[in-house]
Amino acid sequence: MIYILIILVVIMLFNNMKRAKTVRRDQEYVNIYSKLLRNEEGAAEELDKYIENETDNQIKNKALIVKIYQDLTDGIGVDETLKSLDIRTVYGVNGKITKESVLANSESFIWALMVIAKTKNLENMEVLKTFYGKYKELEEELKSFVEYQVIKSAYECITGDDTGKEFLTKLLNAEYAEYFYDKNLVGMYKDIAASILVMTGEEMDEFGNENLKVFATKQVGSRIMTNLGVIDKFLTVEEETVEEEEKEEE
Repeated sequence: MIYILIILVVIMLFNNMKRAKTVRRDQEYVNIYSKLLRNEEGAAEELDKYIENETDNQIKNKALIVKIYQDLTDGIGVDETLKSLDIRTVYGVNGKITKESVLANSESFIWALMVIAKTKNLENMEVLKTFYGKYKELEEELKSFVEYQVIKSAYECITGDDTGKEFLTKLLNAEYAEYFYDKNLVGMYKDIAASILVMTGEEMDEFGNENLKVFATKQVGSRIMTNLGVIDKFLTVEEETVEEEEKEEE
């Protein structure tokens, strides 16, 4: 159940350390990140305090993406946070976006996809359009990345544009050699792509279905698939029982 969480935490810690931040700051962010994914009490408040006190604009804006997801989950308005969010700062260095700067912050794309899936669940198209619009503004600089293409495709599919299926299908067929991507996360991008395609009514083959059954048990996967409205197709009775027990314990 914690496999994906461990991958994301390790990648985040590694990426932040590559930017020469202090171990204390890295560990604090990782701790909050982990608590949110585990639904620990007080984690959202801890995130707010972290954002308030953080002086590094890149880390602060990465945290704002997490906050948007959490606030949507908690039924809190996100208009002001959306206004504050600067995507260029998330993926660039001194205003410049490069292959290295994007891939060094790749885990933020996962949170962005969680935001997009949550807006679908809430049928909040206004937030979806505003949030995606911030990525769209940087399309020329991000279009060569698998990460951006998945975000674009997710937006298109959720808003009823079947054009989004094209890239997602290519991704599942391993036809993405011309794009840059984080090799540590490409497997998760494929699971998310499959989840979106299932949402649109597409059928997966046996291998794809088995992958989604596993993804549905993960802390990130279960959230995305639940918000896309497809998780029930891939949970066994035993797994559903475990989920209910975990909710009761919370």
